[in-house]
Amino acid sequence: MTPAATPATFGLIVRRRREALGMTQAELGQRSAVTRTYVSALENGHKNPTLETQTRVAEALGIDLSELVREAEEKR
Repeated sequence: MTPAATPATFGLIVRRRREALGMTQAELGQRSAVTRTYVSALENGHKNPTLETQTRVAEALGIDLSELVREAEEKR
């Protein structure tokens, strides 16, 4: 994440993308190798994911990480 893409805005974009795909938090967690509770904390801005985790989440959502970060930067 860049300084403009805070954990809260990143999490908001992750949630919007996940919901648009009709995916549950559990499904996203399973696809990105994290727990459902981690996904919940991420979406609520309580986690600052590593680059590896950000990449796995983006891939699970079917989007490039750069696009996910760009959306988070624009939202801020």
